[in-house]
Amino acid sequence: MNTGSKIRTDNGAQFTYALLAEHLCPKNNPHPFDATCKAHKLEHSLTQFRHPWTNGQVGGTNRIIKQYTTKIYIISNWKNLKSIR
Repeated sequence: MNTGSKIRTDNGAQFTYALLAEHLCPKNNPHPFDATCKAHKLEHSLTQFRHPWTNGQVGGTNRIIKQYTTKIYIISNWKNLKSIR
């Protein structure tokens, strides 16, 4: 990724420790998502808490990511399920 690229996420636990109580946050240990962003030179920003218009932006982005990263299988019987592997 290029330097200066940004990624915006909601405040979910899979992205940040921001909403955890202070005593629950790991000391001197960044969130794995933040560490990954830093390794790829991405600026990680969070939506404002309880602001649906920014959460809607993230939701739209997540929908696009899901569309391109997940697969749907329609399986009519057990034999077809075994053939997918």
